[in-house]
Amino acid sequence: MATERVNDQVEEDIEDPGADHAVDRTALSDRPGTPGYPSRAESREGADTANATSSELWEPSAPEGQPGPQKDLSEKGDSEPSAPSDLDGKRDYVVDDPTRPGRQITDIDRIEDGTLWEEKSASSAVDIDKWVSKHIDKKFDSYLEARRHLKGYENAPIGFSFSEPSADPEFRSAVENAIEELQKSHPDVTIRLEWPQ
Repeated sequence: MATERVNDQVEEDIEDPGADHAVDRTALSDRPGTPGYPSRAESREGADTANATSSELWEPSAPEGQPGPQKDLSEKGDSEPSAPSDLDGKRDYVVDDPTRPGRQITDIDRIEDGTLWEEKSASSAVDIDKWVSKHIDKKFDSYLEARRHLKGYENAPIGFSFSEPSADPEFRSAVENAIEELQKSHPDVTIRLEWPQ
């Protein structure tokens, strides 16, 4: 555009204040598709896109001899993560079954450092075996199924994180035994267990 040309001219004048330049505004074409026409902003949408792209690509320069800031400019879809870090930090992340619309496999409480975490606040249970079966064994199976549908997380570790510091010893022992059994049954899966200090 004429404004861009004038700005270029001003920059040239700053670099070479003694130079005598004249901007020829008649040399700019006013018809799309002809040489000299500023095609970057043929439409308002085009201008907005060009401006957004320019602001994403601009990075301040680093001091000489030091590497500048790096930015990943690869395109990533919103629905499918391309690397484990794409979902890191997510909480209560719902995983639906792509083969059966309307069926929810599970919700993952927390995704952190590439691990799918199930958070538990229980420190005891009336029927410990029943609790462990539902909240450890079945939850593990649902996480195992869910990770197959999470691109980049197909082999992610599965973790159980307990928040109550004073768990009943019998309850804690039952949970730890269940985790050991799951690890024996699934030696190819990394299973993590966290208790508060």
